[in-house]
Amino acid sequence: MLIRLVLLLALWAPATALAQACTSDPEVCNQILSAKQDNDAGAPKDALDHLRKAQDTAGIDTQWVVYLLGQKATAYSQSGNSEQSLAAIASALEFRPNDVWLLLQSCRLHAASSFLAKAQRDCARVRTLMRRTKDKDLQAVQMAHLVHAEAQLALIMRYPDLALEKLESLDGSGIPPRFIDDLRASALSMLGDHAAAKQALDRVLALATDEPEASRAALYQRRGFEQIALGTVDAGLVDLETAVATAREVDDTVPDRDSALAQYLYGLCAVHLQREAAEAALEWCGALSETETGQTSHVFLDAYGLAQMRNGLYEAAAETFAKALDLVPRSTQSYRHLQQSVRLAQDSGLPLVLDDYVDDRVRLLQPN
Repeated sequence: MLIRLVLLLALWAPATALAQACTSDPEVCNQILSAKQDNDAGAPKDALDHLRKAQDTAGIDTQWVVYLLGQKATAYSQSGNSEQSLAAIASALEFRPNDVWLLLQSCRLHAASSFLAKAQRDCARVRTLMRRTKDKDLQAVQMAHLVHAEAQLALIMRYPDLALEKLESLDGSGIPPRFIDDLRASALSMLGDHAAAKQALDRVLALATDEPEASRAALYQRRGFEQIALGTVDAGLVDLETAVATAREVDDTVPDRDSALAQYLYGLCAVHLQREAAEAALEWCGALSETETGQTSHVFLDAYGLAQMRNGLYEAAAETFAKALDLVPRSTQSYRHLQQSVRLAQDSGLPLVLDDYVDDRVRLLQPN
């Protein structure tokens, strides 16, 4: 969730200087602006193509290198490559070590990647540099972004009260309410105030209608789980199903599309398993098994096997648990489920034998 919020903030953050500088070198500038538009649309692959064309331009000026690296950091983050994203920001900071906006992006990315000491260093550096800003209006904008970044960091460090305190100070600051409420919802949820968290997510979703499907799918899932925590299960399930439907609309070329869809399907699968709604669990766990990620995760396979077993499909369940064990032979949970499915099959008259589903690795690693 937080890395997606970082990306949205990076896209929203002021880019006036870039637009104003376009008159000096329009060819390079237009490529970088096109990359920004692609990042806005959630198309990092296209953004990187434009940035490569800009980078290949002979005699590219330093200012363009910095803008280019900033957009490259955003594109790599959207592609799920946090290491290259952080490397791009670090390279940009070599050219402009005192650039407040680059340091803020570095702080956010380090925080979202759990490099907390580096995030604290970056934000502290911003606070020091802001004292030199003579333009009071600009200083106020920078302070608002810094406080929001510090709220994000406090939340990641599991200090939700501190995060909420900082977020309260941002109302009317110029930071879009959508970004304030996004963090506020996470902090409230962490504190167990699911009603207030749900209300915050209501506001976020109302403001996120033009955002990419991947962002909206994540928001629907979060609100769905808040509603389930409140006991309004039917409404929560509607949100979880909407998350799946929205995730299916994401273009196949978007990075991590399959894994994100699998996570949303697993959410529905797990909720129905917990509710002991066997048929619904089989439907959603079965859809999960049809994704590439669903076939390469022993956790997802174990959930599908459990749904099959609860619907009396003991032989199919045994085969699914065996696949899970093939991926992770040490999984005691999948092994216990396999034993249970074989036993239930035998009780129903099916001639299943446990040894037919396990190999020497599993026998060696599982307790007697």
